Amino acid sequence: MILIAIAIILLCESLLHQCTSGIFIANMFTALLLAGCSSSSPLIPDIFLLSLYYEKYQPIAATEQVDFGVHTAIANIVGDARLAARVGYFGICISPDGGSWLCSNNATALANQISLDQDPLNLIWLASQFKDMIVFPYLM
Repeated sequence: MILIAIAIILLCESLLHQCTSGIFIANMFTALLLAGCSSSSPLIPDIFLLSLYYEKYQPIAATEQVDFGVHTAIANIVGDARLAARVGYFGICISPDGGSWLCSNNATALANQISLDQDPLNLIWLASQFKDMIVFPYLM
């Protein structure tokens, strides 16, 4: 994937001599975005479009809430989950325990590598739906 990004940059420079520095930087940024979450290589999981994660927090009551106690039910379901999921154009990266990242373009393969208590609200599935239904690289 990184080779594709480099090829795009080199193609822009060698074939399109009218590339200005602004266009070159935009192309480089686009190439990096396309490469994000495509592998577990260092720094690639740090390039993403969307991040989803479990986090404990102290809820704040608001008048717009019909049932303020729903946070307790969700907290009971989530338990001690610490999973984080990041979405790129061509892949998803997960960190099941706050440590290293596992990346793949196949969400099912990622889901099969963790236990039920690590992703009780199906963040991997949600990340996959975002990638497949919202994000598509052909728009670029």
